[in-house]
Amino acid sequence: MLGYLTLRGVGWLSNQTLQFVVPIMIYQMTGSLTWSGVALFVEWTPRLVALPLAGYLADRFEARRIHVLSDVMRTVAGVGVVAAMLCAPGSAGVALVGLALVAGAGFELTFVAGEKAGLSLVPAKEMPRLQTTLSAIEQSCLLMAPVLGGGLLLLGPATTVSVLSVLFGASLLLARVMKPVPVTSAEPPPVMAGVRQVIANTLLRDIVAITMVINLMLALLLATAPAVVRHHYGVDEGRLALVYTGAALVALLVLSLLTRFIRRFGLLITGAASALIQCLAFLAIGPSSEFVTFVAIVMVFMAGDAAFSAFIRTVRARAVPAAEFGSTAAAISLLNCASMPLAGGLLAVTSAFVDPVHLLTIVGGLALPAVVGLLIHLRAATRTRTEVMA
Repeated sequence: MLGYLTLRGVGWLSNQTLQFVVPIMIYQMTGSLTWSGVALFVEWTPRLVALPLAGYLADRFEARRIHVLSDVMRTVAGVGVVAAMLCAPGSAGVALVGLALVAGAGFELTFVAGEKAGLSLVPAKEMPRLQTTLSAIEQSCLLMAPVLGGGLLLLGPATTVSVLSVLFGASLLLARVMKPVPVTSAEPPPVMAGVRQVIANTLLRDIVAITMVINLMLALLLATAPAVVRHHYGVDEGRLALVYTGAALVALLVLSLLTRFIRRFGLLITGAASALIQCLAFLAIGPSSEFVTFVAIVMVFMAGDAAFSAFIRTVRARAVPAAEFGSTAAAISLLNCASMPLAGGLLAVTSAFVDPVHLLTIVGGLALPAVVGLLIHLRAATRTRTEVMA
């Protein structure tokens, strides 16, 4: 179990650090939100393309093999990008985005394989505890990634990619000693069959729809934050490292209490509360005029995101059969993340004539009633699925 959790943690840390440094570096290089939006779109598109393959591989091949393959790919790409940066310093931005493409696709392969491997580690009644632990590890990486990324931004792009390559290599070493997990299906269904299953399942469909709305807000917040803190609050974008670190600390505190909250109030109440908290926090960004208020809002939003992530993982683990878990989990992730490049495209198109703070307010105003309506529909759907939401 310890080796599995460590492997997941190293993978998340490298992924979160990369996601943190890319939008800030692109904005520093160009000073343009349009290019930040383009970078977000380009960074997330290959992740979506990789998810169908991730689901197929997770149901057909042993998880350790998938981790090793992905980590070799990421490590080689990192070393290659470092060499390119040293030989042609002017290509640093393009090379970093290129690494984000390869590393992002590799991360999705290991993410789906790792999620399926976790099913064999604990009995069903202990699944909320495992998923909460995984969410806590993810939030710990969110805590460490801004600190690591903020330091790397001061040292330059080559050093940044070198450290990321070391993390990819460490993940590779951990994957090689990972305990084998039996494959439960030799003939996995295609990922589009998983998408159809999700759409046909009212419970999963509503949760995925809510997640898509939340991820749209999250992506817009991360992409616009450098410009918002500089132009709206008059603060250097480097302060975002401290903002995200503080937000991750609050999220860890929430996760430490989450299992107890689920046992007392139920899984559905937990998920609904976290989703509504995120919507209200996002909507509050526009009226805020002080940087301290913005920091508090981001902390609340990220805490709600951590709780909702644990909610999604628990429902998915309970509702999806093990034999179809890889393809269905990949389909769920594919649908969940579809709004991430959409956020990049929206920002790229509107940044020239819409203030980013106004864009956040408009999206937040549309997101809140959409999430409320989906939660009402979800509540009706769960009346016959008490074994999942208990």
